[in-house]
Amino acid sequence: MGNKEIDEVKIKNQIDFIKIYHSCLKQKKLYSIVCGIAFIMATVYVFSIPRYYTTEVRLAPEESSGSSSGSFGAIASFVKGKLGSSGSDDAIYPELYPDLFYSNEFVVKLFNIKVFTQKDTTAMRWADYLVTKERMPWWQMLQGAIMRQIKQIFKGKRQKQASREDIIDPFRLTFDQTGIAEAIRASVYCDVDKKTSVISIKSKAQDPVVSALVADSVMTHLKEFIFEYRTSKARVDVAYTEKILEEAHQKYEDCKKKYIDYAESHNDLYQPSYTTQMENLENEMQLAYDAYSQVNQQLQLAKAKVQERTPVFTTIQSATVPLFPAGPKRVKNILLFVLAAFAATTIYIYMTYNQQESAADEKTPKSPEKDQ
Repeated sequence: MGNKEIDEVKIKNQIDFIKIYHSCLKQKKLYSIVCGIAFIMATVYVFSIPRYYTTEVRLAPEESSGSSSGSFGAIASFVKGKLGSSGSDDAIYPELYPDLFYSNEFVVKLFNIKVFTQKDTTAMRWADYLVTKERMPWWQMLQGAIMRQIKQIFKGKRQKQASREDIIDPFRLTFDQTGIAEAIRASVYCDVDKKTSVISIKSKAQDPVVSALVADSVMTHLKEFIFEYRTSKARVDVAYTEKILEEAHQKYEDCKKKYIDYAESHNDLYQPSYTTQMENLENEMQLAYDAYSQVNQQLQLAKAKVQERTPVFTTIQSATVPLFPAGPKRVKNILLFVLAAFAATTIYIYMTYNQQESAADEKTPKSPEKDQ
């Protein structure tokens, strides 16, 4: 292949933007139709999505033992040393808090959050608000209607479950309860900064007041859940020690009563056998008192352990009713739809132009080679 032929190939492979530009100008009608359809479809889609508001709260966990001072701090440190606690034996640490929202056990506790809207101050459960107040796009409403028709087919099973609707069992949720749980998971987002351990909780709702109430309530439920988890073993120890203390106290009282009764009934007798029996009863009473005192000390240590294990959270950003909706961004989405349609049309015209150029090259007869 000569240099001349190589130059011709390079020229053919170059993109002639001027010709493509003129080809695009000739397709104004096509652009108008495609972009017009995209604008209408985008408008219908965007305005079918209800506006929603978001609220964010932020809190940071602290070490509860660091807040202890004085004699209680010494007791907590003593308990920690006695029990060999390292402070890092938690199975649920801050990085795993977002995973709690995938747990039915945690989510079902959010069903009964009390909320009210900006226009109606009547309190209702969050689960009822999601079912009765939240609006859905038309395609989701159509999907829901289809699902309801399918459920009618299994009406018998549905009637059997009707008595269970008010009973929320995390192990076995009903069809409707499962839908509410999924709606809650879609409305709440939790994230933890791995560097600072700052916990961010965001809630989304179609009413600004509901959004703020949910964010604040979810933060409270998260604190309670972590408290229940971290102090569960220590609280069980306290309950068990209290039971043992009550038994030890009762045994001490019984021994003391026996000693007093025997002493009063044998007050004037000084025989060695009576004296020995008196000393035995006194020793039993003393042993019972020592056991009672020891258990009482263990109870105080167990209570100190509960306080030490109690998590402390500092609220960095509290819930505030948002003033403006967070989405959907209607103008932005419509522009993106139209620009995508414009770009797709341009690509179509460019491909069509290349095909036409290739067909024209194939039809052009090649000049015969001249003999040198």
